[in-house]
Amino acid sequence: MNNFLEQHENYKTYSHEYYLMNKLSMDFFSKLSGYIHQELMKCEEDEVVTKALYLQHKIAGLAKIKPVELMPIQYLEDEIIRCFKKLNDRGFHYVMEGLEIVIKEISSSEGINEFLEEVNLGYMLEFDIYGINWNMREGVENSVEKIEEVLKVIPNKYKDTIANLQEIVINLNKKPGDKAIKNILRDGLSATEGYVKSITGESDFPKADKKLRANKQLDIMIITDGLKIWNHTHRNYLDVRHGNNEHISEIGIDEAVYYIERLMSYIKYLNKNF
Repeated sequence: MNNFLEQHENYKTYSHEYYLMNKLSMDFFSKLSGYIHQELMKCEEDEVVTKALYLQHKIAGLAKIKPVELMPIQYLEDEIIRCFKKLNDRGFHYVMEGLEIVIKEISSSEGINEFLEEVNLGYMLEFDIYGINWNMREGVENSVEKIEEVLKVIPNKYKDTIANLQEIVINLNKKPGDKAIKNILRDGLSATEGYVKSITGESDFPKADKKLRANKQLDIMIITDGLKIWNHTHRNYLDVRHGNNEHISEIGIDEAVYYIERLMSYIKYLNKNF
């Protein structure tokens, strides 16, 4: 069975206008407690405590904490929630793996999907012959996807460009602090600049852009986009490319990702048409 992280290794880069993709709602644990109690009460009366104890032991193992001894059901349920809180300390994907254990032991896909909707998570679960599938709801934005599309088609000879794109993926999966955000934009610009210089044989981006403009087979609106973003960044974010500490700029993750996605579309177009 593939677990959540294997199916969504870049979940930290997901976003949705309404649903949560990589964090929990404030009331998640209280609602989880009610959900688990509801599912346990569906078990045979003489199996409830045994099921709860086994569930606590399984989730405690995932959380790397000591399992408890046999105790009344209400205490076992409290211990299960304590385990989930420990999982959340380790990372969002551990919580999702904990839910997989709950599903296998006491729940159903229908029950878990109702719970996921209630706690505003942007995933739906389904079973098939291979195990559990965590499907994303419609409308999820995946900023890594466009980069991976470029990595699939760009020739291996452009090693520096590929290395820069791979670094963007790494930084997108980090906590989006100021340094990581600027690294994302820096690598996107470096990947684009290196690529256009390589395909045109020119020594800098402006000369490469001029050569691309001279090609009447290319769409002028698209081929000018790369240098526009490159110039805009150099004018407004002096510390992004050259470490100018006298002018510390501020840029949010949404703005950086917007530029990256435009640059990826630019590279894909040139790779296909130049």
